[in-house]
Parts: sequence; C-alpha cells; structure tokens
Amino acid sequence: MSPIETPDTITITRPDDWHLHLRDGAALADVLPHTARQFARAIVMP
Repeated sequence: MSPIETPDTITITRPDDWHLHLRDGAALADVLPHTARQFARAIVMP
C-alpha cells in the first residue's frame, strides 16, 4: 500500500467572514465593497 500524499499548503481563495459588524452611512459605503470582494459569505452581527 502506498502512503497518502498530503499537500504542503492549502489556499483558501474566498474565505467566510464569521463575525461582520456593518456600520451606518459613509463607514458602510467604505467597508462593505471590500468585504464583498474578499469574502464569499458573511455572518452579520447586530
């Protein structure tokens, strides 16, 4: 039986954000587009 090969690295191309706080007004407009580009999904906290 041959040994199982395991990768040396794992690349996560679109991770999830498990703790996102959204802000109001200009802060929301500044931050949300960056979050949307970086993460596949997000759990939004109140």
